[in-house]
Amino acid sequence: MVPPPLVRGLTLCDYAIVDQRTGKVSLIGTFVQMFEDSFPSVPRSFCAFIALTNGQGDATVELVITELETDEEIEREGASVTFPDKLTEVQVIFQLKGWSVSSPGWYSVSVLVDGEAIASRPLQASSTEEGS
Repeated sequence: MVPPPLVRGLTLCDYAIVDQRTGKVSLIGTFVQMFEDSFPSVPRSFCAFIALTNGQGDATVELVITELETDEEIEREGASVTFPDKLTEVQVIFQLKGWSVSSPGWYSVSVLVDGEAIASRPLQASSTEEGS
């Protein structure tokens, strides 16, 4: 896909609720930092909400989480999407289940479309003692 779509949003949250009637999405418990009691952490579930526009045709969207200190890829999820036209916003929700944070530190949450990185955001994992 050339050029790649534009990312209008990349939000991490505890839950993403889609209203079946209207299609509206409610993001519950948004965050940029995870507080854990111990490491590796107890497995947890969360969502990544991605809003894309200015795309054309079929594409593969991937969410990749990388531990920045080691540059190790921790998680990769993918989904196929279709852009009906350049003006339509396409929303993708990844539900990460049973995800465990191996150590405190910084992680990168990246969005790739057809293998090309188009956005990323940092995610910090900290001990609950630091957040007190």
